[in-house]
Amino acid sequence: MRPLFFSAAAIFAFAAFPAVSAPDFKIPVTDRFSLEDLTWQGEGRSYEFLWDVALHKGTIIVCGVGRFVSPHGRSQTASLLRKATVYLNDKAILRDITFFTLVKADQPLEKQMATCRDTGVAPASRSDKVRLDIRGVGRF
Repeated sequence: MRPLFFSAAAIFAFAAFPAVSAPDFKIPVTDRFSLEDLTWQGEGRSYEFLWDVALHKGTIIVCGVGRFVSPHGRSQTASLLRKATVYLNDKAILRDITFFTLVKADQPLEKQMATCRDTGVAPASRSDKVRLDIRGVGRF
Protein backbone atom coordinates (compact mmCIF):
# COMPACT_ATOMS: atom_id res chain seq x y z
CA MET A 1 0.00 0.00 0.00
CA ARG A 2 1.25 3.46 -0.87
CA PRO A 3 -0.01 6.43 1.14
CA LEU A 4 -0.98 9.70 -0.44
CA PHE A 5 -1.57 12.82 1.59
CA PHE A 6 -2.51 16.13 0.06
CA SER A 7 -3.93 19.26 1.54
CA ALA A 8 -4.02 22.64 -0.13
CA ALA A 9 -5.08 25.56 1.98
CA ALA A 10 -5.55 29.10 0.85
CA ILE A 11 -7.34 32.26 1.71
CA PHE A 12 -9.11 33.35 -1.43
CA ALA A 13 -10.42 36.78 -2.33
CA PHE A 14 -13.72 35.65 -3.78
CA ALA A 15 -14.38 36.85 -7.32
CA ALA A 16 -17.87 37.13 -8.75
CA PHE A 17 -18.92 35.44 -11.97
CA PRO A 18 -21.96 36.21 -14.13
CA ALA A 19 -25.19 34.33 -13.52
CA VAL A 20 -25.41 30.90 -15.14
CA SER A 21 -28.43 28.62 -14.99
CA ALA A 22 -26.78 25.17 -15.21
CA PRO A 23 -25.87 23.29 -12.01
CA ASP A 24 -22.32 22.73 -13.27
CA PHE A 25 -20.86 25.26 -15.68
CA LYS A 26 -17.55 26.11 -17.30
CA ILE A 27 -15.29 29.14 -17.03
CA PRO A 28 -11.89 29.83 -18.59
CA VAL A 29 -8.84 29.05 -16.47
CA THR A 30 -7.17 32.25 -15.24
CA ASP A 31 -4.04 33.07 -13.27
CA ARG A 32 -6.15 32.85 -10.07
CA PHE A 33 -6.14 29.04 -10.32
CA SER A 34 -3.68 27.08 -8.18
CA LEU A 35 -1.63 24.21 -9.66
CA GLU A 36 -1.54 21.06 -7.53
CA ASP A 37 -0.70 17.40 -8.07
CA LEU A 38 -1.27 14.00 -6.50
CA THR A 39 1.85 11.91 -6.02
CA TRP A 40 1.92 8.36 -4.71
CA GLN A 41 4.84 7.52 -2.44
CA GLY A 42 7.12 5.22 -4.39
CA GLU A 43 4.98 5.41 -7.54
CA GLY A 44 5.31 9.04 -8.59
CA ARG A 45 2.97 11.73 -9.80
CA SER A 46 -0.38 10.46 -11.01
CA TYR A 47 -2.68 13.49 -11.46
CA GLU A 48 -2.23 17.24 -11.71
CA PHE A 49 -4.91 19.90 -11.63
CA LEU A 50 -5.70 23.58 -11.47
CA TRP A 51 -8.45 24.68 -9.09
CA ASP A 52 -10.04 27.83 -7.71
CA VAL A 53 -12.92 28.96 -5.53
CA ALA A 54 -15.07 32.00 -6.19
CA LEU A 55 -18.45 33.56 -5.44
CA HIS A 56 -21.41 32.97 -7.72
CA LYS A 57 -24.83 34.38 -6.80
CA GLY A 58 -23.64 34.79 -3.21
CA THR A 59 -22.44 31.21 -2.73
CA ILE A 60 -19.06 29.55 -3.06
CA ILE A 61 -18.23 27.67 -6.24
CA VAL A 62 -15.33 25.26 -6.75
CA CYS A 63 -13.80 25.08 -10.23
CA GLY A 64 -11.14 22.83 -11.68
CA VAL A 65 -9.47 21.11 -14.59
CA GLY A 66 -7.15 18.11 -14.33
CA ARG A 67 -5.29 15.38 -16.15
CA PHE A 68 -3.85 12.00 -15.37
CA VAL A 69 -0.13 12.21 -16.11
CA SER A 70 0.53 8.50 -15.67
CA PRO A 71 -1.67 5.46 -16.29
CA HIS A 72 -0.12 3.85 -13.21
CA GLY A 73 -2.39 4.33 -10.22
CA ARG A 74 -5.22 5.88 -12.23
CA SER A 75 -8.03 3.89 -10.59
CA GLN A 76 -6.62 4.51 -7.10
CA THR A 77 -6.32 8.23 -7.85
CA ALA A 78 -9.85 8.41 -9.26
CA SER A 79 -11.12 6.79 -6.06
CA LEU A 80 -9.36 9.48 -4.00
CA LEU A 81 -10.84 12.25 -6.13
CA ARG A 82 -14.31 10.92 -5.27
CA LYS A 83 -13.40 11.14 -1.56
CA ALA A 84 -11.78 14.61 -1.81
CA THR A 85 -13.35 17.21 0.47
CA VAL A 86 -13.41 21.00 0.27
CA TYR A 87 -13.59 22.73 3.64
CA LEU A 88 -14.64 26.26 4.55
CA ASN A 89 -13.23 27.19 7.95
CA ASP A 90 -12.86 23.46 8.79
CA LYS A 91 -16.47 22.65 7.81
CA ALA A 92 -16.98 20.31 4.83
CA ILE A 93 -18.85 22.08 2.04
CA LEU A 94 -18.21 19.78 -0.95
CA ARG A 95 -17.16 16.18 -1.46
CA ASP A 96 -16.01 14.60 -4.73
CA ILE A 97 -14.04 16.62 -7.27
CA THR A 98 -14.47 14.21 -10.16
CA PHE A 99 -16.57 16.90 -11.86
CA PHE A 100 -13.36 18.79 -12.75
CA THR A 101 -12.83 19.00 -16.50
CA LEU A 102 -10.65 16.05 -17.54
CA VAL A 103 -8.18 16.65 -20.37
CA LYS A 104 -5.62 14.44 -22.08
CA ALA A 105 -2.15 14.20 -20.57
CA ASP A 106 -0.55 16.21 -23.37
CA GLN A 107 -3.00 19.14 -23.22
CA PRO A 108 -2.01 22.29 -21.29
CA LEU A 109 -4.24 22.87 -18.26
CA GLU A 110 -3.88 26.65 -18.51
CA LYS A 111 -5.71 26.82 -21.86
CA GLN A 112 -8.80 24.84 -20.85
CA MET A 113 -12.28 25.55 -19.58
CA ALA A 114 -12.68 24.56 -15.93
CA THR A 115 -15.89 22.97 -14.68
CA CYS A 116 -17.46 24.68 -11.66
CA ARG A 117 -19.88 23.37 -9.04
CA ASP A 118 -21.91 25.51 -6.66
CA THR A 119 -21.56 24.43 -3.03
CA GLY A 120 -24.71 26.27 -1.94
CA VAL A 121 -22.74 27.74 0.98
CA ALA A 122 -22.32 31.47 1.51
CA PRO A 123 -19.01 32.72 2.92
CA ALA A 124 -18.98 33.93 6.51
CA SER A 125 -16.41 36.70 5.93
CA ARG A 126 -13.77 37.90 3.48
CA SER A 127 -11.05 36.13 5.48
CA ASP A 128 -12.53 32.65 5.20
CA LYS A 129 -10.06 29.80 4.84
CA VAL A 130 -10.83 27.32 2.07
CA ARG A 131 -8.97 24.02 1.99
CA LEU A 132 -9.02 20.99 -0.29
CA ASP A 133 -8.17 17.72 1.43
CA ILE A 134 -7.31 14.54 -0.46
CA ARG A 135 -5.87 11.62 1.46
CA GLY A 136 -5.90 7.88 1.28
CA VAL A 137 -4.05 4.66 0.67
CA GLY A 138 -3.85 2.65 -2.53
CA ARG A 139 -2.82 -0.90 -3.34
CA PHE A 140 -0.44 -1.36 -6.25
